[in-house]
Amino acid sequence: MERSSESALGLLSDGLSLYRLHFSAFFGPVAMIYLPYYIVLSLLRNLPPGPAIVWMGTLGTLAQALATASVVWTTAQVREGKQIGIGEALGAISVGVVGRLLGALVPALFLITLGIMIFVVPGLLFLVWFALAGQVAVLEGRTFWSALRRSRELVKGRGWRVFYLLILFICLNFLLVALPLTLLPRFAAPLGQVLGLLFLPYPLIVMTLLYLRAREEL
Repeated sequence: MERSSESALGLLSDGLSLYRLHFSAFFGPVAMIYLPYYIVLSLLRNLPPGPAIVWMGTLGTLAQALATASVVWTTAQVREGKQIGIGEALGAISVGVVGRLLGALVPALFLITLGIMIFVVPGLLFLVWFALAGQVAVLEGRTFWSALRRSRELVKGRGWRVFYLLILFICLNFLLVALPLTLLPRFAAPLGQVLGLLFLPYPLIVMTLLYLRAREEL
């Protein structure tokens, strides 16, 4: 277990270094995706609760898929020493890639949610098993159950490491929401959105590094 913790720390450090060195390539596309989303989100608040929730969920899932496609692809490229610009990072997003991503992530999210609702442990197990489904969809072109099976295969033997990282990212996300509400309640919404955007690429970078190392070790 100590080795897993050390490996997790190494991934976190490597991910932070990549993010810092290639900040514009990672953050630029994410900002260009999410800023229009936040504008639309503000308009949707005028709708009745039911339709507003449906639209927010749909557009939020799409924005997450677009950002995931860009960050995952960029991570794989810069890890090989390539220099990637914002245009190239955005160019990694295509209808096919996003379709495969949604085909992998939506079933994974359904199973994770169902597992947590029925009994917490199965949901956490699915969360770990399918943690690399997005990376598989973007970099291997798999989707649906093929992507989920491949993710489970890559996670095998690394489950605790994945679990540590996911719990850490969940806690950090919670802090990014809680801190603005506590310290600057008047500016909590815009500040939370900015902090969320800045943080969003980091977990994707770290998990993509984990995926790449796992693939190399198979």
